[in-house]
Amino acid sequence: MSGKKLILHALGTSGGPVDTKTQGFLFQFDNNFFMIDGGTGLSAIAELFKKQSLKESKIDNISYLYSDFSGNNEEIIAVKSSISKFTSENLSIFELNESNFSSNFKGKNVIEKSMDLYSKIQKNFVTHPHFDHISELIINLPVLYGTGYANLKKTIYGSSICNQYIQEHVLNDKTWPNLVNETASSMYSPEIKFGEIHTNQQLEVIPGIDIIRMNLNHGECQIENKTCIVQSSCYILLDKRNKHLHLIFGDCEWDEVNFPLLIGKTHDLIKNSKYKLKTMLIECSSINDEKVTELYGHMNPNMLCKTLDEFAHILDKEEKVNLCISHIKQTITLEDPRQVILHQMKDTMKKKNLNVYFELSVLINGLSYQL
Repeated sequence: MSGKKLILHALGTSGGPVDTKTQGFLFQFDNNFFMIDGGTGLSAIAELFKKQSLKESKIDNISYLYSDFSGNNEEIIAVKSSISKFTSENLSIFELNESNFSSNFKGKNVIEKSMDLYSKIQKNFVTHPHFDHISELIINLPVLYGTGYANLKKTIYGSSICNQYIQEHVLNDKTWPNLVNETASSMYSPEIKFGEIHTNQQLEVIPGIDIIRMNLNHGECQIENKTCIVQSSCYILLDKRNKHLHLIFGDCEWDEVNFPLLIGKTHDLIKNSKYKLKTMLIECSSINDEKVTELYGHMNPNMLCKTLDEFAHILDKEEKVNLCISHIKQTITLEDPRQVILHQMKDTMKKKNLNVYFELSVLINGLSYQL
């Protein structure tokens, strides 16, 4: 396995509603793993063990949704072309194989190897408690019980309000069984618990990687006749070995309080702690469309470029930041919205001179990237 850089296994990058491999990011550093969000989990972990040729034949199912439905076109997906189209040369794809990946896990078949990998993911950080970010995290929890594996542990980290909502409204023996088990009664009883991570708090997630949570806004909602801000998070990953910094965003919109604090924190880490910003993994849910006036706490290319413009003053032009787009929602249109967003982003970035700071990619479900 690569011991040099952080690997991102993009288990799920979709914004829905048709493709349900929604946001779930598995990170690997040496032979240590953790996740941010859990909209996709074990179902996509199993896919990582497919041979590359088999995996690539179905790796971009979203392209199929926008293929011409005539003849056999629905079966002929230009996967290699799609990968190239959505991935900049600056973002390295990490091809998994027997020697660098699957041989490192115990098991005689895919399900056993998948469970061995899953057992190593002891920390899962949640940006916010919407279903598209927690669904498989929750659905996968029962596999920790009765498997015969010893010393299984899972800590779900989030803000206090995030953890509260998951406990009260999901793991409540009504919506889903309450599988929290803070004190294991035996070595074969799993330990499942919540961990609060405060805003601006830094902790070690695995050896060599620290994480910091920062607040974000994700629109407004009505609770008990009161207008409330929907809280989300950005997780700052600090690769202490390489002095690399990666920003991993939950759903968000620009605001005048939390985003400036995030930019200030990033600037401080760059200037005073000598980290280099390598990656911004951020949502862009919708295309620019004059007929759409409400984004419901999400980004479109115009809003995202406005946000990027606020980051530009803390960056240099020596090495571009990998701007990785995720959470694109499928539209009922003829054209793939990922292509539309890619074109709109490139046009706006060029006009604002942002292309001198950022290298643009759209993440694809099932691919692994070296950050």
